[in-house]
Amino acid sequence: MELLETIGRAAALLALPLLTGCMAAPSEPAPTSGPDTPVASTDAPARPAQGPLFGKWIVERVGTTDYPGDEAFVHFQSADFINHSGGCGGSQPAFYALDGDRITLTRREKPVVGKCPNAAYAARERALNGFLDTLVRWRKPLPGVLVLTAADGTEARLAIEAYPIPAIAGEWTVETIGGKPFGPASVLFAAKGVSARAECNTLYTEYALGPGGVRIEPGGAVTEIGCPPALQAQDETLFGALGQVTGHRIESGGRLVLTGGPGLVLRRAIPPAPL
Repeated sequence: MELLETIGRAAALLALPLLTGCMAAPSEPAPTSGPDTPVASTDAPARPAQGPLFGKWIVERVGTTDYPGDEAFVHFQSADFINHSGGCGGSQPAFYALDGDRITLTRREKPVVGKCPNAAYAARERALNGFLDTLVRWRKPLPGVLVLTAADGTEARLAIEAYPIPAIAGEWTVETIGGKPFGPASVLFAAKGVSARAECNTLYTEYALGPGGVRIEPGGAVTEIGCPPALQAQDETLFGALGQVTGHRIESGGRLVLTGGPGLVLRRAIPPAPL
């Protein structure tokens, strides 16, 4: 199932430590002319963005080799961490550093080529691994297009993965549900679905843009980890509230208000950089 395969890669983000501090419930924001129009806020400015490369980029070509479909990717998950895949399934972790338009990549473990459908996939996987190991520069010639250059001059062209609602893409930390502090919990809007996690199981489902903003599909797939009743109750509260979402509003201070049902207020874990 394409949704589960794509969200499965993105779910690695949810394994990162969740923010544990619960904040006081914010006042209800004033109506706006559209769900993505920022509402004035007295909060302090949002934390710095995760760098100019933040996001999941689909590999289109490395040198003279085309990468078909959207199976090969380089996902800049934070200001210094990526994972990537040439299309064989799974992903390879690595760390990177930027200095202006220069980029260097380091690894703590050697890439392992997984089970590939055929020899062509395996060759593209190895080629992408080797290319990334020798990165020296990056540039964005057009919005949504990334060109990476290796030490030998070889270039790779990548395109940002399209999101149904770009303004809410990425990871959010849950502050309140129904006006009451809630957490730790997080919600991740990926390109092909949304996932959510409190302290036990993880929900994977779909979302789309509706008349009032984001609409989250009720139900979906949920992992089945046995947890104490109190944690299971947290899961039910979070997943149930998300299944009733039919719209959203965005605040300039870094909050996302999900409307419908009891309503949720989320805050950016770390905001994305412009693409």
